[in-house]
Amino acid sequence: MCRLLHSLACLACVAAPIPARAQPLASAAARTPAPLPSCDAALRIDARAEEAERVRAALAGSALRDLHDPACADAVLTVARSGDDWIIALETEGQRVERRVNDLGAAAGWVEGWLTGTALPAEVSAPSSPTPPGPATAAPPRSVEPDGGVRAPAPGSPVAVGVHLDLVTSGAVGNDGSLWGGVELAPRLQVSPTVWFGGGLAAQMDSTWNGPAADADHSSRIALRASMRGGPRLRVAPRLQVFLGAGVGVAWAIATRQLEPDDDDISQGGFFGELMADACVSVSPPLTLLAGVGARGAVLTARGQEDETERRVPDAMPPLTAELHLGAGWTFGSAL
Repeated sequence: MCRLLHSLACLACVAAPIPARAQPLASAAARTPAPLPSCDAALRIDARAEEAERVRAALAGSALRDLHDPACADAVLTVARSGDDWIIALETEGQRVERRVNDLGAAAGWVEGWLTGTALPAEVSAPSSPTPPGPATAAPPRSVEPDGGVRAPAPGSPVAVGVHLDLVTSGAVGNDGSLWGGVELAPRLQVSPTVWFGGGLAAQMDSTWNGPAADADHSSRIALRASMRGGPRLRVAPRLQVFLGAGVGVAWAIATRQLEPDDDDISQGGFFGELMADACVSVSPPLTLLAGVGARGAVLTARGQEDETERRVPDAMPPLTAELHLGAGWTFGSAL
């Protein structure tokens, strides 16, 4: 009898189901991090349901749809009614900023600029006793895209943009072997999340370390230029952007040489075209640091009738230059 019971026990052990071996695989799958949601979906909105839905719809049509940043999951957007306007407050990474808007559609561009570091939202003092959200009043008419997914502010509504000003130092080498250094003031207007337009005012001086001004002793050369430029903006990371651009402008330069018994000089000018590429890192919402390269080609006026001394003065500037520039920029305001 005991032997029979022992045999039955052995059969039960053999027939028992083998513990699932897929458990380690399941654990490994559980350890695989899920992809981060886009910022327009991860951002928490504290508002009445109707207002939150309108803001969420506007955010879905912004650049936040393509931004995946862990900080967005910790950000909270508060929408509160205040008279005929709304007070929009954004809390993220221990900071709180506010803005008064009269159209909830404008809040999308402001939130995008703050989270991506491309626009400076104007801060306003929080009301001591904020008006609690009440019944939503009639909002400006809004257009709906054919696919029903993206809503844009109606014509006449304020649009959030960034007006940026860069101060740049540059070093350039000319096709005549000369080395130049200078400064440039370059404003930039962000006309859309992916397109920018701007200009530049620059002054450069020949170092006379090499090239024609070095060969002709006691010579100096100065060049001035003004240009208009624009191009696409590429977002590489939440705080890193690349600006590509092309532009046209006018240039004027003068070369001077000290000759006995008097000095002599010549001047030249003309039109030029330029290509550029800048990488910008956002240090804080208003402040950026940039580094970039550029190339410039000019069509200059010919040297006129010259006497013996003028022929000893070098050309005022080289027609072709390649440039490296470093600088910093500041964003002024966020809405036009």
